[in-house]
Amino acid sequence: MKRIFVIIPTEPACQSLIGDLRQLGLADSHLHVVAGLTHRLNGFRKASIWQRSELAHGIEWGLALGAAAGLAGGWLSVVFPPAGLNLGTETLVGATVAGAVFGVLVTAVLGSQEHNHQLDRFQRAIAAGKLVLIVDAPKRMLDDIRSLLNEHHPYAQLVIPRRAVRVNH
Repeated sequence: MKRIFVIIPTEPACQSLIGDLRQLGLADSHLHVVAGLTHRLNGFRKASIWQRSELAHGIEWGLALGAAAGLAGGWLSVVFPPAGLNLGTETLVGATVAGAVFGVLVTAVLGSQEHNHQLDRFQRAIAAGKLVLIVDAPKRMLDDIRSLLNEHHPYAQLVIPRRAVRVNH
C-alpha cells in the first residue's frame, strides 16, 4: 500500500472523486478526508487518530525502546540478583514484556497528542478552505489514479510523498 494525498477545492468535487475511486476498486476504509473547521464533512469518512496523529509511529518506537529497556533491566536483575534471589530466564522474558507494554502505553499517549507531520505541507491548503483526501492505494493502482485525476478531476492536485509512508489499518 502507498499513501497518497489529493488536494481538492470543494466538498462536491471531493465526493465526486471518492465515487470515482470507489469505482476503481478502493474501499471506503482507504479513503479519509482532512479539512478545516469550516467544513462539516457530512457523508465523508473523516481521518481518524491513526491518520491525523503520530500514534502508530509512537507505538512502534515505544514497543522497541520499552522492550530494550525491559531486557536490559531483566538482564541486570539476573546478573546481579537482589539479596539471594535466584532469577532465571523468566525474569528476562517478564521484564522485556513489561518494558514493551509500558513503552507502548506511554508513547501511545504521547503519539496521539502529536499531529501527523505528513500533513504539515497541506496546512495552507486546509487554511484556504480546501480538502485533503488521504488515499491508501495498492502501488499497482497509482497509474490508474493518476489517469483518473488527469481526465476527470484536473482541479485536483496529487501529492505522492517520496519517502515511504506507513499505512496502518
